[in-house]
Amino acid sequence: MKQMQDALVRHPELIEPGLTVLDRELLIDSGGIDLYARDAQGRSVVVEPKRGRATQDGVSQLGRDVATVQKSGIGTVWSILAAPSITAPALNRTPGDWHSARLAPGLMLLHQRSCPPCSTEQSPPPFKRASQT
Repeated sequence: MKQMQDALVRHPELIEPGLTVLDRELLIDSGGIDLYARDAQGRSVVVEPKRGRATQDGVSQLGRDVATVQKSGIGTVWSILAAPSITAPALNRTPGDWHSARLAPGLMLLHQRSCPPCSTEQSPPPFKRASQT
């Protein structure tokens, strides 16, 4: 998992052109955010990378993480689950405004289709890195 995280931090364009990783391993009430980023339009992005096939648990965890970040007042958050593949039950569990795309060999993305732009002047949420505890 750490190797995948490192690769996505070094090459966030594998996830989305213009994506900038702002932080990683942030602790929040629902658990931890693996990657916190900003897209080219200034939207906050929570990325949940999975080394193996994404399951319903991964989709649920991403939903909880996004809800927690939104409660912090950061505004609307774009959500991305990055994995080599996703199980059919997990894909069926996603809300209707999500879709999947295969953008790189061995990397399937599941992300929100639409999200109103957030201010580009927003700062990252006030969460702690896992290494700070």
